[in-house]
Amino acid sequence: MLRYRCPHCNQLLQTHELRAGKKSVCVACLSTHTIPLDRSAWLTENGEPLFQRSMGTAEQLPQTTTASLPIQSIVEAVADVSVVGSTAGSTSTLFSNTPLVETAAPQMSMHSAGIPNRDGKDSTTPSHPHAPPHPITEPAAGITVAETEDENANGVFVEPIQVQTQAEIAAALTEVLTHRMKPPRHPRQDLRLSTAAWLGLTGLGIALLFVSLFSSANYSREVLALGLAEFLIGYGWIIWLTSHRNLKRGILCAIPPITFYYLGQWKYAKFRPLRFAATGFVLLVLALLNSHLSPITRGWVKGDAPHVKSVVLDPEKMSKLEKMRDYRNQRAYDKLIDLLRDLSKTDAEKSVDAKDRPELALELKALCQHPDTGVKVAAMAAYARWGGDDAREICLKAIESSSQEERMAAIQLLPQWKNTDKAAVVAQAIASRIGRPGIESNRAEAALVEIDGVPAELAALGLLLRSEDQTTRLLVLSILDKVGGNESIAALRSYADQSLDPAVKSRSLDTIENIRKRLLKKGGK
Repeated sequence: MLRYRCPHCNQLLQTHELRAGKKSVCVACLSTHTIPLDRSAWLTENGEPLFQRSMGTAEQLPQTTTASLPIQSIVEAVADVSVVGSTAGSTSTLFSNTPLVETAAPQMSMHSAGIPNRDGKDSTTPSHPHAPPHPITEPAAGITVAETEDENANGVFVEPIQVQTQAEIAAALTEVLTHRMKPPRHPRQDLRLSTAAWLGLTGLGIALLFVSLFSSANYSREVLALGLAEFLIGYGWIIWLTSHRNLKRGILCAIPPITFYYLGQWKYAKFRPLRFAATGFVLLVLALLNSHLSPITRGWVKGDAPHVKSVVLDPEKMSKLEKMRDYRNQRAYDKLIDLLRDLSKTDAEKSVDAKDRPELALELKALCQHPDTGVKVAAMAAYARWGGDDAREICLKAIESSSQEERMAAIQLLPQWKNTDKAAVVAQAIASRIGRPGIESNRAEAALVEIDGVPAELAALGLLLRSEDQTTRLLVLSILDKVGGNESIAALRSYADQSLDPAVKSRSLDTIENIRKRLLKKGGK
């Protein structure tokens, strides 16, 4: 046996001589090291250098095989592998479970091995004066020794070689279990469907927003729709997740203030619903602020354009398109409103500015969404002349606006589509404003009379049949005096027979007579 010190913790260790130059593990610090092959590093039991050994080195010793030794002698010769601690008396015996089958070992005499003879007497002492006698121990559990068929002529048997100690096996097993229980993470090779949808919707919204901010195109509605879609996806997703856990929890989650609480919890799809809801909300806010931000950002693009000289143009020499852009960028709303009113009276086909009609139409359509009500109303009137059929849709939406000024402007503009296939829709929209208090009802009455014909007649009859207010009924009957026809006569006769209001009934009969006289007069002409 040889002794040496651990190069890491200086612990005194002991192992078999044949393991010199091989890897081992220190039982004290569990550090891997190499057993010294140089004999000058070998120590005695007391930790002193061992410079000389009577035994030859492992290479010089004669070789024999365990097959020539009796099994009883081999078992009796098993020695324990002890680690001598720095404090006296601390030892631990380490054995290997690796069987020794046909393993070559150096031939040692009974004098060098310190093994008793057949009669049980110790025939000699260790060959080196400082080398301690090897204790004779019983074979430890789990150690397998190869059986031999023949006995050596001298009755010599070898000490089994401990190929691996229990500390080395434990360290190797610990390393394997560590890698098995916590394997290295493998990154995902594909995206989740929800992540891909979120990236697609968000990327499209941001792209459209940038185009709206830095060019003349306006995609605020599209960005608003994308933001609303993302917000609703996140809102519906978190409700669905919470309802799967608990139905009552899902109902509570549908209440907006409580929804934010559930969105902020990791256990619900790892914040993915929150990602949709938050991104959608941001897109909604940016889309609503686009009209305020676009004049500033578009000015940056023009101001930072390379090789462009800032030239102050004379307003008298500028076209209406250039004036409109200039007034909008400078936020000169008074001048902009005057220019828009002028455009609403300008011929879109024969005027000097007709060459700029496509660009003017785009600018006017963007101004129809302007936050300033005065600019918006003036732009609606100008776009009704310079734009296309979508100007009618803008006016139909404006007639439902919360701003009375916008509603009044829409009522005044809608009659110009009385000869189109949408005349009935226009007439019904105008008729819905009749009976309102103030000047709005009078303007709606005048617009319906201006439309005239069957669309106005049908819109007025429909309002008369569904109205329950006496004032509104009498007002509709006065409109039918001017726009009613043969269909109105038949409908009013039936209405007068069923009416319980004497004033309305009398007014209905008078309206029938007035319509007849008007039709006879018109037919006589």
